[in-house]
Amino acid sequence: MKATIRQFHSPDADLDTYVSADPADDALFIQMFVGPADGDGEESFDLIVCTPRWLAREASTRGPIVGRHHLIVDSLDIPIALDFLRARVAEATAPTWHELALQLGRIGKWEFEDYRETPS
Repeated sequence: MKATIRQFHSPDADLDTYVSADPADDALFIQMFVGPADGDGEESFDLIVCTPRWLAREASTRGPIVGRHHLIVDSLDIPIALDFLRARVAEATAPTWHELALQLGRIGKWEFEDYRETPS
């Protein structure tokens, strides 16, 4: 099974027009809506695209940061970051959607990452 990105979204900026004021020191929250390439539906995978300088500044202000669900880029260029994400998602394969979503969850936080069914 393969996945496809149906759309990208950021609640913080228009991804089609965003230009960083300081591409060497910036970050942007991005959601990837991804579904099976051969079927319907989509689920959200969320990440922060950030530069090392932004990450260092955040760590000096907030303290240690766990790097999970961060895409670290030298310069914040949204089209380049989105192309990278498209390629990574296109490379992923697994026998089931659940296994594929677990792989994609290494890139962005899967909306069902910590979901546990409660017994009835």
